Amino acid sequence: MTTTHHARRATAAAAQKRKANRMTQHLTALPAGHPRLADLARTAGRRLSDRIHSAADDRARARGWEITAPPGPLGLRGRSYRDPRFNERHSHLDAMGRRDGHHD
Repeated sequence: MTTTHHARRATAAAAQKRKANRMTQHLTALPAGHPRLADLARTAGRRLSDRIHSAADDRARARGWEITAPPGPLGLRGRSYRDPRFNERHSHLDAMGRRDGHHD
């Protein structure tokens, strides 16, 4: 390769680095209180998850079940439903010493 070719490559790499630095400075220089794209995506994901699970959430609430919404990527949360009556069953089995499935 010639010296001219190396010089062009170095110039192009330097220009690309300057451009990346400008973009980084632009993204980090947002005014306070201005939502970032990731925050907007998380909010949209959370709203979408709430809409998708709303019917099942309503049924679970009507039955008195516990609803857990574990966090997920970009605010897309799943759901876990639990009937609290199972807590009573576990305590009853513990009292009988049978929770581990072994019978005396």
